[in-house]
Amino acid sequence: MPLGDLCEGNATDTYFTLKIYDLLMNQMEDTPVMKLVDRVLMRTISRFAEVEYLGLDVDTSKLSMISDSIDDVNMEIEDRIYSLEAVKPKDALTGHDLLEILYTREGALELYPAGHTEKDAPSTAEPVLTKMLSQINEELEKRS
Repeated sequence: MPLGDLCEGNATDTYFTLKIYDLLMNQMEDTPVMKLVDRVLMRTISRFAEVEYLGLDVDTSKLSMISDSIDDVNMEIEDRIYSLEAVKPKDALTGHDLLEILYTREGALELYPAGHTEKDAPSTAEPVLTKMLSQINEELEKRS
């Protein structure tokens, strides 16, 4: 992306962020929420700014332990999925089986399809599954 476009985008983002800030501050004036903002959030701003500027120390060995723990949990979840009556063993999965497990079979995952085929059927194509995985990971990050 050209630098000029980046600058214009950042300026626009800053402008609208400030507009929203002013709007919210005017609406929240003299409310209990402002007491929370003043007593809790405003006191932490300098700390957040320091972390933003200086960065954060990360214990890589602890991070590795957490990663291993997450891998274990993922394997347990996968085992539970394959223990569902509606899910066939890994070796027997076809595109149609995957479609049923993800979207249509009652008692399976019953997810909302992230994409469709040309005939408007739910898709199990790799790009669609990759997109679904990305969406699931984003949701898990939000919840953690």
